[in-house]
Amino acid sequence: MPHNATESSRCQFSRRCPRRGPGSPPADERFASISSGWGDTCALRPDGSMICWGDIPGMPSPPKYERFASISSGGPVSGHICALRPDGSPVCWGYDNFGLSPPADERFTSISIGYYHTCALRPDGSPVCRGYNEFGPASPPMDERFASISSGGGHTCALRHDGAPVCWGHWRHDDYGEASPPVEQRFAATSSGVGHTCALRRDGMPVCWGSDISGQASPLEGERLAVGRMHGELSLSPLAATEGG
Repeated sequence: MPHNATESSRCQFSRRCPRRGPGSPPADERFASISSGWGDTCALRPDGSMICWGDIPGMPSPPKYERFASISSGGPVSGHICALRPDGSPVCWGYDNFGLSPPADERFTSISIGYYHTCALRPDGSPVCRGYNEFGPASPPMDERFASISSGGGHTCALRHDGAPVCWGHWRHDDYGEASPPVEQRFAATSSGVGHTCALRRDGMPVCWGSDISGQASPLEGERLAVGRMHGELSLSPLAATEGG
């Protein structure tokens, strides 16, 4: 962990810390997309307006009167949050001691905040990453173009337009294989965790790699998930089980 991480960020994984409420959404609201960080959750209403909940000391409220197309809530460092306006311009707020925010004068089609870094994709699919980079999560390969991207703990994974996975970086001083995907497979979606990564094949089968200390890289057998898209965000829903798995 970077030496200047806040006390609230260290608190996230301690049972002695008080419960802050990121898992308590407001009642009677309806949302088009949602993103959870380590101590906060933010969601977009169908009209693009935003609401956030949780309790992180010093966490500012989202900008008023803005409308967004997508949102990403990030790592444990006091809640860094970024959103994209409909024109692709980024708006970020919260903790930014590591320079996590992407260039404000650029336009992006997607954005993903990890532990201490942020990656975004330009309209041509080229990646832009910012933030703490000791272990390489903010150093994407040159001359690559991606369809989607997901920032994790100390690594980042992205999918080329043919579904081929590409990952870089690793978690702190340990390498759990979270950035070593099965390159022979093709995927429709991917999501990076702290020390592991999971992806969905086009038939809905989940595939995971990396640390499995808590079973997080061992998906349930026989499950299939459908990949959809709503307001530019990937959404997943269970598929009916078929005989024989």
